Amino acid sequence: MKKLVCMPVLKEKITELEPSDSYCDQHDRPIPTETIPMAGRQITVPGICPLCEKARQELKRQHEEAERREVLTSVRLQAGVPQRYVHSRLTDFHELTPSQQQVGNQLRHFVESGWRTSTGLLLCGNVGTAKTMLGAALVNYWLETYGRRAARYFTMSSLLRRIKTTWTSDSCETESQAMERLTEVPLLVVDEVGVQFGSVAETVLFSDLFNCRYNVPRPTILIGNLTPAECGHLLGDRVMDRLRDGGQVLVFDWKSQRGKTTC
Repeated sequence: MKKLVCMPVLKEKITELEPSDSYCDQHDRPIPTETIPMAGRQITVPGICPLCEKARQELKRQHEEAERREVLTSVRLQAGVPQRYVHSRLTDFHELTPSQQQVGNQLRHFVESGWRTSTGLLLCGNVGTAKTMLGAALVNYWLETYGRRAARYFTMSSLLRRIKTTWTSDSCETESQAMERLTEVPLLVVDEVGVQFGSVAETVLFSDLFNCRYNVPRPTILIGNLTPAECGHLLGDRVMDRLRDGGQVLVFDWKSQRGKTTC
């Protein structure tokens, strides 16, 4: 019978590290050492160059910010914001005249708290006066502040087309379901008011949607290159009466700013 041979147990030998004279060639400075506990003893190890660490953290921040902006861009495009205005912000609006300052004050009030009791806004007036940019900027702000389903941007024609696609036999949703989804959107921006309404049915369709949102209530932003009177004639008394009940008409009566500011 073979005898079992017991091997000696080797004890791990902890060798204390001597402080190293580490040096950062990139920043031309010595690197401080650090003392850390290990196996009940304190050992000294090379540290990290503070300037290298600061640069690494800044690079990480920039990378995370780029990823965040990429996600935001994707969310905004999915919400219907035109590519041209996907990075627009409310601060891009130049308030150089009393009329522009008044519009800016009304928008700030709406954004800060007024939207909670507002039926919406009507942005109307001359072409090239930043109405579309501001409508997109409102959607961008809502998406960034309140979440990716907080706002949608449509032109009037695309909005009506969105609803009318439910009329086909192969549609996966009914008209009432589409209206319900559009009603649930916290902020709805509808641009190009006045470029549509080829029939009385379309006028009634939009009026019904606006009324549904009015009853919730949730604000609707309407944008058109028309005078207030022309908007009233086009949209009808029903929409205008509900818009006046808690909403505001913002008149953009200055000259076109295209070529001067982002519009």
